[in-house]
Amino acid sequence: MDIFQSFILGLVQGLTEFLPVSSSGHLILASQLLGTTPSLATELVFHLATLAAVFVFYRKKILSLLKKPLQKTTFLLIISTLATAPVAVLLRDVADGMQDGRLLPLFFTLTAVLLVLSDKLRVKNCNPWARAAIVGLSQGVAVIPGLSRSGTTISAAMFSGSDRQEASEYSFLLSVPIIIAGAVSEIISHPPGNVEFIPLAVGLVTAFLSGLAALKFLSFVNKRLSPAIFSAYLMILSAVLLIFRFKA
Repeated sequence: MDIFQSFILGLVQGLTEFLPVSSSGHLILASQLLGTTPSLATELVFHLATLAAVFVFYRKKILSLLKKPLQKTTFLLIISTLATAPVAVLLRDVADGMQDGRLLPLFFTLTAVLLVLSDKLRVKNCNPWARAAIVGLSQGVAVIPGLSRSGTTISAAMFSGSDRQEASEYSFLLSVPIIIAGAVSEIISHPPGNVEFIPLAVGLVTAFLSGLAALKFLSFVNKRLSPAIFSAYLMILSAVLLIFRFKA
C-alpha cells in the first residue's frame, strides 16, 4: 500500500468510525475504488488511531472512570461489553462473507432507518441495566458491514430512553473495550509481519486527526442539527451503489 492509499483509507476510517455511516462499509468501498486491500497491520493501526481519538476527546470522562472504577457507568459498560461478545463472535463469519460489498446498500439503508426512528420511538423509564444489555447486543450485530456501530448503538440507547448526547457518549466509551479486545485478538491470531513504516504512519496520523474531527462534528450535530443528515446521505449512497450495480 502506498502513501496516498494509506492516507485515503486513514481518512475514511477516522471519519466514518464515529459518524453513524459504517466505517467497515466505507472502507470496503474505498478499498475497491483504490484497488487495494488493507493489511491486518494497517487495520490494527487504524483502530488504535481511532481509539486514541476517543481517549483524547473523552479524556475527562475516561479519567473519571479510571480514578473511580467502581461506579455505575463502569458496570453498565461491562454489561454492554459482555452482551456484545457472543453476538459478535456468532456473526463474525457472516460478516467476513460480506466483504464483497454486495449487501452494503441494504445495510446502509437499515442504518438510515434506525437513525430516523430513534428520534421518533422511545421507551420511557427503561431500566438502565436492560438498556446496557440492549446497546451491547446492538453493537454485536453491527459487525455486519454497512450497519454502523455508532449509529446502531446510539439508536438502541435512544430507543430505550437516552437522549442523543448521552447515547453518543456512551456509544463511544463502549467502543474502547471492543477496540482493545479486537486489537489484542488480531495481534495474537495474526502477528504483524513486515510493514512499510511511512505509509502506516501517514494512515495512523490521518485516522487520528480525522477521528477527532468526526467526534467534534457529531457533538455539534447532536446539539444543533438533526441526524437526518446522515440518513439522507446513506439513502443517496445506497441509491448510487444500486444504480451503478445495475448498469454494470
